Amino acid sequence: PRILRASAGFGIVAQPDNQLLVLSRGRGFVNNTEVGFVFRLQENGSVDTSFHYPPQLSNAPDQIELQKDGKIIIGGSFTDPAGKYLASLLRLMPNGNIDPSFRPLVKESFTVTDLSILPNQKVFLSGYSLKQDGTPGVSYNALLLSKEGQPDPNFTGFSFATDASGTTISIEDLGFQSNNELIIAGTNLQIGSRIQNIYRVDSLGRVDTTFNPAVTGVSN
Repeated sequence: PRILRASAGFGIVAQPDNQLLVLSRGRGFVNNTEVGFVFRLQENGSVDTSFHYPPQLSNAPDQIELQKDGKIIIGGSFTDPAGKYLASLLRLMPNGNIDPSFRPLVKESFTVTDLSILPNQKVFLSGYSLKQDGTPGVSYNALLLSKEGQPDPNFTGFSFATDASGTTISIEDLGFQSNNELIIAGTNLQIGSRIQNIYRVDSLGRVDTTFNPAVTGVSN
């Protein structure tokens, strides 16, 4: 593709048909075709003009994943052109339209920072929000949703809250293993009396107490 003018690209997802979904920090032009925050390239690098990022979203997603049926899960903190918060998790149809059947996370100030589509098509995600009690700091959450975006009633969610003490607490990345075991990685994550940088939990959210890699070094 010959990019004439565009903001920095920061993510690419390959579709099974070899087309590429590209994330951009801003709108621009590729091969003389105007593109949005997410655009799709065909295998030869030309823009797929059948895909259009929703015009009611004024910012790019931070995360993007594909479901098996070709629908697209996007995460971040989405606002409209007037700056009003809309949602943190949305699903797009293959043509880019917002899927109204998907129940997004609607929570003020919540931002999705990472997500994974598990082999069983459930959505594993993490994000953060301002603490609800009005005290300084934020809460990092790890959640498991159904394929359609509904909270899994059997999964024990996790919340790791920062405070004014200066202790660094954060979820940095998510992953999974082939049997749908979930991996949560970050800094100073406390579950009960355990403080680890990496946890492995099962599909119900139960911590695997045999898994505790010794991550060493000043920066962890």
